[in-house]
Amino acid sequence: MPIRRAKTTITPTNPAAKRTGVFAANFRPPEYVDNSTLPTPRAPVDRGTYATPSLNKDLEYFHAIAAGEYKGAEPAEDPMLVLNLFRSTLTHILPIAERLTLGQAQGAPYYALNTTPSTTSHDEFNTLVVTRRNPVDAFYSDACIAEIKPKLNLTVPGTRCVAVLKRANEEYILSYGDKATLGSIGDCFGLYHKAKNVHGIEDKSAEVPLAFLYPDDGWRTLEEMADQRGIIWAKRPAWKVYEDGSVGTDHEDPRKVEGKLAYLDFQQRWPQFVSRDRNAHAIMDVLATSFFVVMTVLSRKERMIQELGSLPAYEPRRDDKGAYMY
Repeated sequence: MPIRRAKTTITPTNPAAKRTGVFAANFRPPEYVDNSTLPTPRAPVDRGTYATPSLNKDLEYFHAIAAGEYKGAEPAEDPMLVLNLFRSTLTHILPIAERLTLGQAQGAPYYALNTTPSTTSHDEFNTLVVTRRNPVDAFYSDACIAEIKPKLNLTVPGTRCVAVLKRANEEYILSYGDKATLGSIGDCFGLYHKAKNVHGIEDKSAEVPLAFLYPDDGWRTLEEMADQRGIIWAKRPAWKVYEDGSVGTDHEDPRKVEGKLAYLDFQQRWPQFVSRDRNAHAIMDVLATSFFVVMTVLSRKERMIQELGSLPAYEPRRDDKGAYMY
């Protein structure tokens, strides 16, 4: 027959334990106070949820559009995509491999960037793999892959290919050039679609411009993400219109164009990626990847300037046709 023991009572002797118990028993959440000091968006929007990331219902629509699975009716109003930007990059390990996500929270990304080594460079992580997360079943699928050109130097005059983006069977080019070479679209990243002819062969003369990306308001690098208040725009291409009404072959300056495909705004506590242009829905994967590439490349540029100092300006030689000679 078991022997019953008297119930043992333990009296805590640590004052901190008593305070914790009293706080837990008497805790009441603070009253909700409407936040009337939210920052005003850079671009006016109709919805009042600028600072609120998109819910799963909206993400289902954008995911279905990107995956080519949307069969519903066209929305009456332009759906708006709002995603927070998070960075978990280990900057003390070289070479630096960027880890960026766009989503509702850091643990629930919609777009996730995983940077891996490239076969063309041993001291740079130039392969950017972007995955898209299904908001329903949390399944990740490949959205786009970008290959940054090795030993890229944006301070050299001229035009150069920054990265090649591949999405499914389509290929895109992200290029960059200075204003002395490209004029109004100089100092911008141009996103072009490499079109193919009827035989399935790429036609370089038929590269279609999709967007021009450029930083504004002093944005320089991801290293200062907590302090900066810059913004990165993605604008629709626009062609110059002359006084007689004819349309030229030169592009209008993207900084003066109102057609905003998307933008990444750093004015809030968490930087936010915002897009509400219907023309951006089908190429959202490519646009998000382009933003990742631009942030990665510009951060490398700023890091190089800080390590080596500002490079002296020079003018390279030109050939008989006026093209730069390197």
